[in-house]
Amino acid sequence: MKTCNLTFGTAGIRAVMGNSSTELNFATIEAITHALICTLQKQNLVGSVVITYDSRNHSVEFSQHTANIFADCGYDVYLSQHCESTPFLSYCVRKLECVCGVNMTASHNPKEYNGYKVYNHFGAQIDIDFAEMVQSYLKVCHMAQPAQTKGEIRPIPQSVHDAYIDCVFQSTSFAEVDISNLQVVYTPLHGVGAEKIQRVFERANLHAHYVANQMAPDGDFPTTRKPNPEEEDAFAHALTLAKAKQAEIILATDPDADRLGVMVLHNGKYELLSGNMTGLVLLSFLLSAMQEANMNLTNKFVVKSIVSSSLAEEICNHYGVKLINVLIGFRYIGEQIELDENNYLFGFEESGGYLAGTHARDKDAIEAAYIALKAAAYYKQQGKTLIDVINDLYKQFGFVCDFNKTLSMEPSAIADFMDRLRSNPPTHLGHDAIVTFDDFNRRDDALKSNIILMRTNAYQMIIRPSGTEPKLKLYISAKDAFAQQALSVAQGAYQALLTLLGLPIEE
Repeated sequence: MKTCNLTFGTAGIRAVMGNSSTELNFATIEAITHALICTLQKQNLVGSVVITYDSRNHSVEFSQHTANIFADCGYDVYLSQHCESTPFLSYCVRKLECVCGVNMTASHNPKEYNGYKVYNHFGAQIDIDFAEMVQSYLKVCHMAQPAQTKGEIRPIPQSVHDAYIDCVFQSTSFAEVDISNLQVVYTPLHGVGAEKIQRVFERANLHAHYVANQMAPDGDFPTTRKPNPEEEDAFAHALTLAKAKQAEIILATDPDADRLGVMVLHNGKYELLSGNMTGLVLLSFLLSAMQEANMNLTNKFVVKSIVSSSLAEEICNHYGVKLINVLIGFRYIGEQIELDENNYLFGFEESGGYLAGTHARDKDAIEAAYIALKAAAYYKQQGKTLIDVINDLYKQFGFVCDFNKTLSMEPSAIADFMDRLRSNPPTHLGHDAIVTFDDFNRRDDALKSNIILMRTNAYQMIIRPSGTEPKLKLYISAKDAFAQQALSVAQGAYQALLTLLGLPIEE
């Protein structure tokens, strides 16, 4: 077996496709699969696996190759017959009681990329211990032994597809809202979301408008610079259709349909909701609908990543619901669901990931799209858009400006900066005194990680290196009674950090 010089982490592997040992190809896919099987065997995890793929180039061939290797090693395989979403894979692992799941996906990365994403037997992304064991086998190109009796490769039963759609509806069945009168535009951005989104819309009697030239899965993503629904550029074609149809709301899912982007018509103009805004709207809607349905919220909880909007805590307090903060990555939200499934209500990340049901252990843009439309229809009855809802939340709890930035830097420069902060913590950022300096590396709880949090009386700043790219991630949250003042504070904090980094101030 050829050498594979890729690194396997909790998100699996995401890399450019090509012929070398540092790129994804049949040889590296084979090495990764053998390393995964060795890990499963080491942990005595024997049974079935489920394999799916998204719309990226070579995903079909990679998934078939992976299935053949698993079958040769004695594992029965449920292999998708067409493109499927990441949350559907998570659901399948649980529904089919598999020992693991594999999805060929690179989320919303550019077209040159593909990926190999692994889910544990709970349907959640694997933890660090599992990933390190896979990497140890991968590093030495260890091959799993073929079985005397080969496994069987079979399609995912249609009943599982149908049951998944049922779960999308069941997760918010307490909120009886008719969405059929909404004017909606949807685009899957050449990804996998169209088939199941259309099934959901049809079942809800919603006659949506679809962006025709982006509906078919296409790994070249020919009509978009980058298929990321967090960015307004990705909505260009949908926006043209929305204006022609006078749509009230535009929904976009990323290529593997785990992230959702939302644009709303407000005062004659389409506005893009940030991931935080959408999360807050969905949270507020769900909790208010639960209250109206007289649901008992005692012991119930919501989960968010620590870098997601702090306003969620105010909303949860208002409804008497516990809020749990976890590290970045939806697997940590999945872990909390696994600990207490019966009391879980909702989880979200600022990057466009949401989950209300317990059918999966990863973010689900199919379900989130349906909830967003329920929220839009619910508030439309009150004469409000989702932008009005956000503004109402700001008026009630105070305006929070969640200001996120990503800086491209050499890995060595990122490491040096983090070390410098730790060894000599600053007392001020600009003119603001730092009242809290929290090095998460020194924690002894579940939040231990390579993160630094700094808090002044005016704002909070979280700094962390990206786990997949040579970038430094910044999350600034500033709260004020007035929006412009909060924004000004957040921007000032960002400029102060640039000065600390020795980088030029941005205009």
